[in-house]
Amino acid sequence: MKPRCLKCGKDHATRNCHIKERQENPFCINCQDFGHSACYTKCPKFPQPKKGTAFSDPIKRKNQIPSETENLTANKKEDSSSGFLTQDNNSSDFSQVLELFNTISNLVKKNPKILDLLSKFKTANSDEEKTCLLAEAIMNNI
Repeated sequence: MKPRCLKCGKDHATRNCHIKERQENPFCINCQDFGHSACYTKCPKFPQPKKGTAFSDPIKRKNQIPSETENLTANKKEDSSSGFLTQDNNSSDFSQVLELFNTISNLVKKNPKILDLLSKFKTANSDEEKTCLLAEAIMNNI
């Protein structure tokens, strides 16, 4: 769609028009009449929105499309029973991990020296060594 000038009706944008000053008797490119410009809403040929379709309808349609695809993916998950975890178990596992993370976060806030264990854990060679480091830290009240 090519832009048309609202002042003179030629094939260029209004900002590029040679008419820079305000017109006393403007020309309407919609109804080909003098007395008002093309953006005058009371012009008999002024484009009116289509009746029966609200401005929000396209937005509603866009919002419905993802929900339909989500339904399709949810149906596929329900159909495939070969997974090890069901969705309920998966969400409960996730909530348990979040709970563990919050607990550790609160401990670190109360005892910042716990972070010193991290560097010691990195140098440890085995799980037994890490367990001993953790036990020593607990015995020494970190």
